[in-house]
Amino acid sequence: MHQARVEGSTLGEQILGVLVVLHFGWFGGWPIKVAYGLLGAGRTAVTAPSVAIWLARRRDKGRPALGLLAILSPLSPSLAPVASGPATART
Repeated sequence: MHQARVEGSTLGEQILGVLVVLHFGWFGGWPIKVAYGLLGAGRTAVTAPSVAIWLARRRDKGRPALGLLAILSPLSPSLAPVASGPATART
């Protein structure tokens, strides 16, 4: 984006400069950006079913599921029976 003089900057500014480059993926070109995108999508795919189970259990205990269960259910189709509630009443 821009070039800054390393000689005139403090240690904190140098560290911040490196962290910004790493955080936004401004190195390595398109392969790094694609890898960041895939890793982010994978993390979402791994987390969504866990959150759906947590929200379903919350709802079963009588606490509101915060409306997020309707959003997360399509992301994890295997949890659709869990998200929709039990088929029979528990004893």
